[in-house]
Amino acid sequence: MRHHNRSLLGMYTIGIAALFLVGFLLLVVFGAGSYRGTVDAREQHSQQRALLSYIATSVQQTELGHVHVESLSAPAGNSGTAATDADNTEADLDNDGVNAEDTHAGSGTAAGQMLVLDDGDTGYVTRIYLADGQLIEEYRNASTKPDPTQGRVIGTTNTFAIDAVADDLLRVTTDEGQVFVYIGGPAEAGAAQEGGE
Repeated sequence: MRHHNRSLLGMYTIGIAALFLVGFLLLVVFGAGSYRGTVDAREQHSQQRALLSYIATSVQQTELGHVHVESLSAPAGNSGTAATDADNTEADLDNDGVNAEDTHAGSGTAAGQMLVLDDGDTGYVTRIYLADGQLIEEYRNASTKPDPTQGRVIGTTNTFAIDAVADDLLRVTTDEGQVFVYIGGPAEAGAAQEGGE
C-alpha cells in the first residue's frame, strides 16, 4: 500500500510540475506576442510623429514667400504622374503664397494638396504630396510635373492637409495629428493633437 501511495504522490508531484511548466511556457508565448505588438505600435507612432517633425523642419527652413500650397489632380488614365491644377493654383494663393483651402487626399493616385518649398533663384523646388497612401518628397526642377516615381517615400499616411492659419503660420495634418508651423520659424507645441487648435 505504501508503494502505491508513493506512486500516486510522485505522479501528483510530476503533474503539478508539468502544469506549472505549461503555464510558464504559455505566459512566455503570450507575453512575447504582447510585447511584439506594443513595440510595433510604438514604432508606427514614432514614424508618424517623425513625419510631422520632418515636414515642420522643412517648412521652418524655407523663407516666407517661398512656401506654396498647390492643388494636385490625377490625370485620366494615370500612369503614376500627377498634374498641378494651374487654374486654381494661382487664383487660390493669398499674398504670401499660402493656399488656405482645406483638401484631404486619400489613398490612390497623387491628388489633393502639394506643399511646394521654393529653393529661391535655383529654379528647383521641394514638393511634398500624398500618393497611394505614401507621403512623397521630390526635389526637382520647378518646370517639371510631379511624378511619384521620381520622389522618395518619407512616410505613410492617408491624410495630408495644409491650412493657412495666418500669413506666416501653417497647420499640417496627417493621420497621427497636426502640427502648427511658422514659415521660417520654430514649430508650435501641439504636434499630434487631434481636433482643436
